[in-house]
Amino acid sequence: MGCQTRAGAMHWHASTIRGMLANPAYVGRAAFGRARYLPPRPRLRPIRGDPQPSSRATCRVLVPPEEWIEIPVPPLVDRTVFEAARAQLEENGKRKRQRMPGADWLLQGLTVCRRCGYAYYGKRAPSSRKYDPTNTLRYYRCIGADGYRFSGHAVCNNPAVRGDHLEEAVWDQVKGLLEDPRRVADEYRRRLRQARDEIREPDEIVRLERQMATLRRGIGRLIDSYAEGVIDKAEFEPRIAGLKQRLSQLQERHRAAVEVAENERDLSLLISRLEEGDSRARRP
Repeated sequence: MGCQTRAGAMHWHASTIRGMLANPAYVGRAAFGRARYLPPRPRLRPIRGDPQPSSRATCRVLVPPEEWIEIPVPPLVDRTVFEAARAQLEENGKRKRQRMPGADWLLQGLTVCRRCGYAYYGKRAPSSRKYDPTNTLRYYRCIGADGYRFSGHAVCNNPAVRGDHLEEAVWDQVKGLLEDPRRVADEYRRRLRQARDEIREPDEIVRLERQMATLRRGIGRLIDSYAEGVIDKAEFEPRIAGLKQRLSQLQERHRAAVEVAENERDLSLLISRLEEGDSRARRP
């Protein structure tokens, strides 16, 4: 239709359209607190151009709709049309999961182009190629080579790589690593030290549980005060929303701390098993 994006581009990303179709503000219900941002989680590979993890809270976590704070705004879309679009999105998600093939792309998102730094993604060869009548060839292609992603101009001219060739080369490296359990044990020890460093205080889980209990008691007292007429609705709503948001943040930190503690136990068990297997393999 020739509609430009907010930034003036002609290409619309699918994620942008998906966000518009799922935004209740278009039917007159702007929602505050639909998501919260937490410290970034470990990634499979560094971000292009930024190898160091961000110190800011950049991990977006969705909040359940019952915790949203809705604000009435002028509607732009008919509610029936909006609900039909949401139902279609849910149906699309179900059909996509049903059509999902097996693990055809073992290295998608894990391999990076040395020339431009963008990740490689899986792409099948066109079925019209005569030398591949069964359409079994798979390739890994650099994202920078797709011109449509960059306003029609590709930023990289690296050719695609045969999927079977690349996976075979990587698997040879993996087999060499598995044949030397000491290298795997050293890597797990490094991760174990990193996991311990993430918990600055040994009693962080207990401290977070105490803070959450205190907040829950505060929420209960606030609700009782509102029910008894001590405070009015205008004062109650922003205070209860702030307490719930603070409680959600503490719950996320508590889950992260518990996860780190569990990882520490799992890594300790893996190290002991690897060392035990290595000692057995070295016995005459």
